[in-house]
Amino acid sequence: MAANTYRPCVFEALMPNISQSYRFTRDERTSSLPLSSAATDALSAISVWRALDGDRSLRVLIDSSPDYLVAELTFRPGEMDAAIRDLNDLCKDHGIVREMLATT
Repeated sequence: MAANTYRPCVFEALMPNISQSYRFTRDERTSSLPLSSAATDALSAISVWRALDGDRSLRVLIDSSPDYLVAELTFRPGEMDAAIRDLNDLCKDHGIVREMLATT
């Protein structure tokens, strides 16, 4: 292997993880009456999201209301597209929408 060959895993390992805080609420466009709270469905969605990749993590910041959940999600920079795509799909599947509050 040539000395100047690009190896993304080496550079990615040096980059800090991305953390984004979101407020998750019920998607009012869903037509069915939910059986659980928005916070419960949001926690379910982001728990599955975390399980899809071992380097993802979540930290619940606010879980004091059944109407919303605030959580910080962390993932590697190299998997940003997959992380966001998975999050979009899971939120839709669980009848949840999210609003980004902060990113670091």
